[in-house]
Amino acid sequence: MTSMLSALLLRLLPIATIECALAGNLDTLNVSSWSYGDVSYQQMFESVLSVLVSGAPVVAGAVFIAGAFFFAISGAVGKEDFASKGKGLMIDALIGLAVAAGALGVVKTTGCLIWGCG
Repeated sequence: MTSMLSALLLRLLPIATIECALAGNLDTLNVSSWSYGDVSYQQMFESVLSVLVSGAPVVAGAVFIAGAFFFAISGAVGKEDFASKGKGLMIDALIGLAVAAGALGVVKTTGCLIWGCG
C-alpha cells in the first residue's frame, strides 16, 4: 500500500518527494529538487504569509489613493457621485487593511499554537 501511494504521489507531484509524509513525519517536506533543500511546512507557510502581508498595504494604499483622487475631482467636475464613491473607496481600503492585520494576528496565533512560539 505504501509503495502504491508513493508512486501515486510522485505522479501527481513530480517535483516534491513525499517520503517524509509516508513515514509519518509531517514536519518536513523534502523539496530538494527545487534547489532549496529541505523546507518544513512552517517555513513554507511563513513564506507565503510574508508575501501576502507585504502585498496587503500596497493594495490598500492604491485603493485609498484612487478613492482620494475620486474625492478630489468631485469638486472640479461637480458630481456628488464621485465624492461618495471616493469616500467609499477610502473607507473600504482602511477596513481592508484592518481585516488583513486582524487575519495576520489570527494566523500567527494559530501557527504559534501548532508549531510553538519561538
